Amino acid sequence: ALTDFGSLTTCLANQERVLRLIFKDEEVLIKEAKASGQTDINKAFTAFSIYSDDRRREDLDGSEILRNLSLITEVVGGQPNWARLTQGYIDAYLNPFHGTKIYEAVSGEIARRAGAVFRDLKGNDIKMGDYLEKLRTEENFRLKFIAAGNEELYKKIRALI
Repeated sequence: ALTDFGSLTTCLANQERVLRLIFKDEEVLIKEAKASGQTDINKAFTAFSIYSDDRRREDLDGSEILRNLSLITEVVGGQPNWARLTQGYIDAYLNPFHGTKIYEAVSGEIARRAGAVFRDLKGNDIKMGDYLEKLRTEENFRLKFIAAGNEELYKKIRALI
């Protein structure tokens, strides 16, 4: 399950699909979750995980990404972004420089079930089962990734890194 308290939605997934539970007044609306179909990189709303860590800021300040993506938000913490990507509220979510703790990226599996692309910087699909050993044995392992609502947008963003 993924929850976005900002939009009062929760995503629930099984092996086949992802449902959105939308809490509105005293009702709960249930709809299928679907990742974004936006393919125009100039219109894509992209979220980066950025903290107060100066290294991350320096990485982004000189990057091609900032010069080429027009709608960018910097966020603290990944969970709301996974929920928003899963529901199509944002078009891409990246952490390509410093990486994230592997347990924070488990939500990428849910986004994938809603149609998103979730890959490492080399273009390999990220399957959380492949990282279980790293999670158990490498305390400081950090996963660098690109997640996008569709294949075409993913390729355009990856070309900038």
